[in-house]
Amino acid sequence: CGRILAFEPNPQTFRKLVRNVDPARVECILAACGAKDGSASQSGSGRGSRLELGEGEVAVRSLDSVCGYPYIQSAGLPVGSLKIDAEGEDLPVLQGAANLITACRPAMCVSAYHRAEDLVDLPLVMKRLDYKSKLYFRKKPYVPAWDTVFYLIP
Repeated sequence: CGRILAFEPNPQTFRKLVRNVDPARVECILAACGAKDGSASQSGSGRGSRLELGEGEVAVRSLDSVCGYPYIQSAGLPVGSLKIDAEGEDLPVLQGAANLITACRPAMCVSAYHRAEDLVDLPLVMKRLDYKSKLYFRKKPYVPAWDTVFYLIP
């Protein structure tokens, strides 16, 4: 595994993240991932948290922007894998990584248990961005029982 970028929008949780990772391997970014750069308001915490785009206290960054992919042909960071668990904002994260996914074809693990419509919307977007890869749907073998994910493997 090479360099890791870890995003966390909650300042308290961000401080815990920074204390528990190797800074030589993991770059921690105090921001949420989304469809485009901007800001949002956060309500709730953990599984019940929600981001509302607009003026707010939480920075929002697209993966295309952070990794240098304003266009598909951009020479951005090489990305080998993505793990997305954005507490129900997984679809906007994928939308904000469209150029990166098309250019790099990373292996992906995307959470599918926050919103019912994710079971349909997420695989459609994932396959549209990388139609050559194989798509799998799996349930993690532990409690909580709802942890289900999509894997896209090049």
